[in-house]
Parts: sequence; C-alpha cells; structure tokens
Amino acid sequence: MNKEYVTWLGGPSINSFGRPQQMISCRQVGEDDCQIQNGGMILVKRAQSNRATAVVLTLRNWWITPKTLDEIESVQAISSRREELLCGKSEARYQSGWWITKCSTVDDVLFQNIQSEFAS
Repeated sequence: MNKEYVTWLGGPSINSFGRPQQMISCRQVGEDDCQIQNGGMILVKRAQSNRATAVVLTLRNWWITPKTLDEIESVQAISSRREELLCGKSEARYQSGWWITKCSTVDDVLFQNIQSEFAS
C-alpha cells in the first residue's frame, strides 16, 4: 500500500505503513508507539478508471477489528474525481486539484473493506 501512496501523492516521509495485524502485535509486546488509544488506517482502492482513491480513518480502538460503526471516530476521503470518492460525494469540496470530504456515513461495502484489513 505504501508504494501506491508514494506513487499517487508523492508519499509520506515514513518508510512504510503498518497493517492492522502488525500493529496489533506491536501493541501486545508493549512498544511505546503502539500504546496510543486512537489510530488511523488508510485504504487505497482502484476506481473503475484505474485511478487511486483513498479513505483515511480514525478508529477508536485500532487494535480490535471494528464490529460497529460507532468504533470509527472519523472518515475522510480523497480522489482526483468526485464521482470516484468512496464516501461523502455530496459534501466534497475541490482543493488543490483533489476532491476531499469528511464522510458523515459509511456504507456496508466500505465497512466490510475496513474489517477485511484486519484479516490480512
């Protein structure tokens, strides 16, 4: 996923993103960086146009697979095309060449994608 992100947006300054299972293991062994209560997740998907679109989530208890929507604190989406946003299309605004939005609702498909990241 980090390769997708680096290619798409120019990338973050960190070398890689942890997957939920890796981060859960990190928390279990007591590493300081893994003891925080809130955590984030980035889902990068390919739209039908083969362009990347992403959602950035803040989870209340990132070390547990979310079972309900209440366990998701916030969801934001970004895409180069409004119609390819994974959520929040009606609230989206165009900024610096990207459509960005804070999603007020998460549909079942997106929620299942979030949950499946914990199985990886």
